[in-house]
Amino acid sequence: MVRVVVALAAAVVVGAAAMPVTSVGIGWLISALAALGVAVTARTLRGRLVALSSAPDTPGPTAAAGMTAAAGTTAPAGLPGSASAPSGAPAVSSGSTATVSAPAAASAPGSPESSTAPAATTPPAGPGTAEATARSAPGTAAPPDTPAAAPSAAPPEGPAAPGAAASPTGTATPGPVAPGTGPLGPELGRPRPESTPPTRGDRIWRWAAGAAALVFVAVPAVRASNVLLVLCLFASLLLASYALVGGRTWAWVLFSGFMLLVGVVAGIVWMATHRASQRSGVSGKSLARVGGAVVVTVVLVLILVPLLRSADPVFANLLDSWVRHLPRLEFRSAVGAVVVAGLSLAAAYYAYRGAFPNRVREEGRTARAGLEWLLPVAVVDLIFAVFVVVQVNVLFGGHDYVLGVGGPDYADYARSGFGQLCLVTLISLALAAGLGGLIRRQTRRQRVLIRLMGGLLCLLTLVIVVSALKRMLLYVDVYGFTWLRILSFSFEVFLGLVFVLLLIAGIRLRGAWLPRATAAVGVGVLFALVAVNPEAVMARTTIDARLEQGRAVDLAFLDGLSADAVDELVRLPEAQRACVLKWLRDELAEPDAWYQFNLAREHARAVLAGVPRTLCAHDMPRS
Repeated sequence: MVRVVVALAAAVVVGAAAMPVTSVGIGWLISALAALGVAVTARTLRGRLVALSSAPDTPGPTAAAGMTAAAGTTAPAGLPGSASAPSGAPAVSSGSTATVSAPAAASAPGSPESSTAPAATTPPAGPGTAEATARSAPGTAAPPDTPAAAPSAAPPEGPAAPGAAASPTGTATPGPVAPGTGPLGPELGRPRPESTPPTRGDRIWRWAAGAAALVFVAVPAVRASNVLLVLCLFASLLLASYALVGGRTWAWVLFSGFMLLVGVVAGIVWMATHRASQRSGVSGKSLARVGGAVVVTVVLVLILVPLLRSADPVFANLLDSWVRHLPRLEFRSAVGAVVVAGLSLAAAYYAYRGAFPNRVREEGRTARAGLEWLLPVAVVDLIFAVFVVVQVNVLFGGHDYVLGVGGPDYADYARSGFGQLCLVTLISLALAAGLGGLIRRQTRRQRVLIRLMGGLLCLLTLVIVVSALKRMLLYVDVYGFTWLRILSFSFEVFLGLVFVLLLIAGIRLRGAWLPRATAAVGVGVLFALVAVNPEAVMARTTIDARLEQGRAVDLAFLDGLSADAVDELVRLPEAQRACVLKWLRDELAEPDAWYQFNLAREHARAVLAGVPRTLCAHDMPRS
């Protein structure tokens, strides 16, 4: 645990120094790697404890006493944990002695139980002791002064449990377990949900999620867009949570992404209450000793340094020069330290705990509804079919349909249709999910109807998705992309790909892979968005649309773009380019700190260095 504490302290220092908090930069990746180091340290601690617990045990004094008694010999009187039989007690056979001393022999060396539990206990003398001894050790002759055992065994003490059968030795053997008891659980004997440990496939998914999280954290070092910064950091948080926790079902895939935030509290409790195995050499006492040594060191520094500073002016001047060069505590550093500390604690806790087990669920086990629920699906299919027939003119008409006589305005056409079609797509997605989870599919007729209705629903919805995307592209051809339009377009593409996955799952009516595949599609769409450089796409489409139609370029919109769009901004006419690049030059005038290093900003500085400075039209003197 000391290693985890040291790694956590180092991560806090790195977070305070490197995290940019409010801007892009490589510091996000450095802070994430520091938190990853804490998680790896906690995982190695877990592996070390598991290796020590699986190592062969060395018999201790208590175990030796138990083994001696089990062998039929008497432990030496001076051996700790041995018990001497009182004088006059009847001799006890080896079988009964081993049975009584077994709990002591099973205690781990060095554990509290092994130091308190006796190694062997001699049963008290009483009637029937010799008889029990003779039965427990077949072939052992009874002492001469012991009467022979009766032909019929004495009944056991107390009534046997219902359904229990009597063994030859007179003891009751377990019979049928009553409902509500034993492993069935307390609720009417219902079996508890079974679970399985993570498989190799689960580990591959988790490793892929962790790698994707690191890639998204590295995006702020490549792209300069603040919107991409928020999107990528949020995605990396969800992916890192899933990489630590795992899961297969829809609930786990949706909510495991937020377990890293929940794990902050669990990590604090774990660090405060964790006690490592005594055999690992690390315990709570050692942590307390380390903490005490740190406290004493700090107290000595606080006492001695002021005394020596006041005693010698040269030493005082040296200390003052050191203090002036120390980094000042800023708001950025405080926030970075707190964020990295919390996330590192949660990551260490889940890394030490391991992934959650997977509940075993049978496909279609919860489906209880009959085929009557195919009626709403059939009605929706009919409505979608009529809508698709109407949309043929739109899909193939394009600009001629919009610009024709009686055609709608571009803005009205796109705005009034795209949002509604996205909502229809979401409703269709919920209906398709309910179709696969509620309707029974035991018979061949049921499976054929589900495939037919569900496949038709997915195909018609894909046509609606294409119609929505076509509307957006018509609008973009005239006005260009903005952040709202490009995010809406990406979301609709994601929905279309999800329906493709539903079509694939409907072939065999098996969808256990769908939750993680859907999440992977979302990650892929975000990767594509980062790869196309969205702000450069916005600048290109806006400039081309305005210049081709001879309209004025929206300089206020272009001014809000980051350094990602510099290659497109230099294409503007000289008068307009001078205004936009002037604002970008002012933003990039000051050099970035080391933790704010960004490839896009460095590239923009190199491009601007080759573009001559000219006066902006707004800065020219008016005559």
